[in-house]
Amino acid sequence: MPPPPRVLEEFYKTKTVEQIEQSKGHKRSGYARVQLDGGSRWTQQWVVLDVGGDCAVVCLARDAGPVKPAEVLSSAHYSAEPLDPEEAQGPSDFCFQLTDFSSSPPRHHLFSVDSAEDRDGWLDAFDDNGV
Repeated sequence: MPPPPRVLEEFYKTKTVEQIEQSKGHKRSGYARVQLDGGSRWTQQWVVLDVGGDCAVVCLARDAGPVKPAEVLSSAHYSAEPLDPEEAQGPSDFCFQLTDFSSSPPRHHLFSVDSAEDRDGWLDAFDDNGV
């Protein structure tokens, strides 16, 4: 059983993005525009997907390298799925949604990337570890 999400979030906030990318759990990283659940603005973020125990951990930072994540999302029960442009209304046509089912109600985070290949690569990385 993984640690509670809060514990994981605090642990990852003590690491730099560079350290997280060097961990065994690192699956993918790169720039994306992100809209967190309930938010209305898209912000450019360096996104790092890491797997801690049985959880997906997504770290968001302004840049790569020796900076600490500003936001950490962790979930043991999640799904990632592509969205069509009308659903996402994002800054590009290539969006996907990360749904965190471990909170009530579930939280929906949107990610927008520059190409279908990039979106599919992120979805594959999430699918390798999702529910």
